Amino acid sequence: IGASIGIGADNSKSSPIILMPNQKVWLNSETILPDDMSLFEITPHMHNIGRKFISYAITPAGDTIPLVKIDDWDMSWQETYRFNPLVKLPKDTKIMIEGYYDNSSDNPKNPFNPPQIIRQSMNKQDEMLLLTLSFFEYKSGDELKKLVYRH
Repeated sequence: IGASIGIGADNSKSSPIILMPNQKVWLNSETILPDDMSLFEITPHMHNIGRKFISYAITPAGDTIPLVKIDDWDMSWQETYRFNPLVKLPKDTKIMIEGYYDNSSDNPKNPFNPPQIIRQSMNKQDEMLLLTLSFFEYKSGDELKKLVYRH
């Protein structure tokens, strides 16, 4: 099973992304899980204005589970990150996503010089803040299981 969460996802309650010229800002999104899940991989997604990506889970007991931290985002290096063993995320866990955006001339990956208004869309000259989760419905002991990935 898979689901995309974040700004621009179908389930998002966040305002759409609008980045003004020369704006440098952290944006965030959060989602609460409706059921227990066994997470086996995630795929973070931003475009060229995005510079840092962080995601973590906060369980109902208050425990923090780091999921991914990328300090120098590069859209051409997008990867899927796999967890082995699986990560148990209980019902009502909050998934947090944070993205740092640099819409200035300081950003060598900015597609516009001078910087222009950047809006949210699937177009690579625009922006997004998404995290795709791949998971199974949790079964007791999943967090002890190791997966065999075949290429």
